[in-house]
Amino acid sequence: MQAACPFGCGMAAITGLPQNVCYELIEQVRAGGESVYAASLNAPDQISISGSSAGLQRILALARKRGARNAVPLDISVSSHTPLMHSVAEQMSTAMRKLSPRNATIPLMSNRAPRTMVNGAEILEDLAYSVQEPVRWHDITCVLFEAGVRFFVEMHPGEVLTRLAAVAFPEARCLSLERAGLDSVVAVIRS
Repeated sequence: MQAACPFGCGMAAITGLPQNVCYELIEQVRAGGESVYAASLNAPDQISISGSSAGLQRILALARKRGARNAVPLDISVSSHTPLMHSVAEQMSTAMRKLSPRNATIPLMSNRAPRTMVNGAEILEDLAYSVQEPVRWHDITCVLFEAGVRFFVEMHPGEVLTRLAAVAFPEARCLSLERAGLDSVVAVIRS
């Protein structure tokens, strides 16, 4: 992934602006010649951006001027979940085609589209190409909630997604493994 971004690049997060405003800012910065893209749609008012370091600095400054609650660079030095990762996706797809996939017994929720998958070959393709497309976290959790999911557990590291799920679905149980610990998560599952 680092080789796919030979120039300075990374990721940033913007909170407190609607996604359509963030997309306007992305287009404005791209029109100025910088490579920046939406990388993760985490909530109606939180988005991660990936791209060139200069483009990220510009978009963060614009987001602050537009009233973002928070607009910060992330400690990530690649442009994950963008077209800049196309060569990585192709390499992963080529490698995965050599595998003998089996269908999943537990459905996988795609990062690229809010849908469940069980077909092994489709899952491998989805995993390979997810590196070049935005993660639709909010859409995914909405589909899961509509399907009856009321317990969300975030694996290490962090708890950002746990907080986002708790805000989006106040009647659901949302735990971060990092904060709650494995024993607490297991106790909730057993109860």
